[in-house]
Amino acid sequence: MKLKVIDFLFGACKIKATGTFLERIINIATQKGIFLRSITTSGEKSITFTVSRRGAEMLLNEPLCEGIEIEIVEKSGLPYIFSARKGRRVALFAPLLIMVFLFLSTQIIWHVNVIDATREEEELILAELKKLGVKKGAFKFTIDQSHVKNRILIDNPSLMWLWVDLKGASAIVKFAPRDMAPPLYDENEFYNVYSTRDAVITKITATNGVAKVKVGDTVLKGQLLIEGTMPEDGESIKYIHATGEVLGSVWEEKTVIIPKKKEIRTPNGEKVEHLSIKFKNFLVKLYINSSISYPDYDIIENNRIIVPFGPLFTKKEYIAVDVTYEENNIPLMQKAYESEFYASLTDKGYSINYKESLINDKGDSVHLTMRALCEEPVATERRMNLGENYSGTDN
Repeated sequence: MKLKVIDFLFGACKIKATGTFLERIINIATQKGIFLRSITTSGEKSITFTVSRRGAEMLLNEPLCEGIEIEIVEKSGLPYIFSARKGRRVALFAPLLIMVFLFLSTQIIWHVNVIDATREEEELILAELKKLGVKKGAFKFTIDQSHVKNRILIDNPSLMWLWVDLKGASAIVKFAPRDMAPPLYDENEFYNVYSTRDAVITKITATNGVAKVKVGDTVLKGQLLIEGTMPEDGESIKYIHATGEVLGSVWEEKTVIIPKKKEIRTPNGEKVEHLSIKFKNFLVKLYINSSISYPDYDIIENNRIIVPFGPLFTKKEYIAVDVTYEENNIPLMQKAYESEFYASLTDKGYSINYKESLINDKGDSVHLTMRALCEEPVATERRMNLGENYSGTDN
């Protein structure tokens, strides 16, 4: 069924071949990627088969062995129908039909793109749009953009702004997430401040609560820094929500692997093309042998839809390459990695007090370990468990 639809759209030919060594035709078709089908024999020196219009043209232009003759005995499909009726009414109506066809295709949405979204945001927005009819295959005139915007913003407090632009066959969604307000603390709950890292304390300011460490102390991850208590009436203790700023001296470290040689891939001019057509869930391969004889190759894939609701045409080019190797400039690459690493720390607002790099030669590669002693925030608030040992750690 799929082949009949394709043959009707793009044209097909029934060919009769007569002569000796007819297997040469099959070999040529295999080499050229021409798909022969419905092969039947008509005596010892004659075969008939069906082939695409393009495949027929290739075979007719291919030099064959002496004594072999091929002829087209039947043509079918739209290209031949239009060709046979040039100058008749169908030729007059065809351009009009094509224009109407193309106009209708531009009124249908075939792509929904969410701009600058994380995977979670994209899944959420696409699901909400689908509920409101903004999806692949929907007609643009059925979409009320203002209603879509208002409905999604009402149902999703995490979004501050959203709009759907209808351009061509695409719905382009632009949005802005809402900066969520910090959580409100229950006045009946009490909090301590704990360390998030192993660090040496360089600054501690307790705005609420009692500092349990001082500048110069070494603390472990999870250790209590500011206790949420306040003396009251001499001997009694009042529990409160501890807050404050704590900075610590912390080692930040990163290791990267640098190959001593980089691979150079140079196309040598040889390539194999694989063509396929996919319409919804039906995939038709327009090639016979899928194996690639090249030991090294690069793949270039090109997908194209002629009309928005038509089949997807995929062309994969397997380009043979010659592989060579070139020595990497290790000192230059080391400098680039170090610059990137230290810049990432300063971008976080960390103050770098000391830097060092270590090189470990592993034969084919070197391991570059970069370390920096930074001053950075090391405190987090966590709900208090009454009765815990405040002088210890809580992991």
